[in-house]
Amino acid sequence: MNWNYISGFFDADGSITLSKPSNSRYKTVYISFHNNEMVILEEIQNFIYKDLKIKGAITTKKPKKSTHKIAFDLKYDFFEKTVLILKKMKLIHPKKKHRARICALLYGNIPRNGKYTSSMLLTRQKLEDEFFKE
Repeated sequence: MNWNYISGFFDADGSITLSKPSNSRYKTVYISFHNNEMVILEEIQNFIYKDLKIKGAITTKKPKKSTHKIAFDLKYDFFEKTVLILKKMKLIHPKKKHRARICALLYGNIPRNGKYTSSMLLTRQKLEDEFFKE
């Protein structure tokens, strides 16, 4: 397992999005790796933990049709964790590359105390809007 493999896997079977956690009024970034082979996701999870000390969670997705297999998601959330992971990857997919760049900019504009000025909130909103444009 290495970062090149993880980068290619994420480009093909990964996603990056912004969403509000249930206990927050601000959106945070979520990245996930999707596959129906849990072993692959466990290897990625173990590698990321060994290299960055970041824990991810594997969840099961039930099949929607009887002909579908059970699928799994390896998820990471919150800016600090996901930005570290995204910085290690060499993304090729244009949309994911764009979103990773915006996530890094967003993370750079988050105050440590959680208190925003009106200009900081405006910047954050513009970056969130930019995230979904590409």
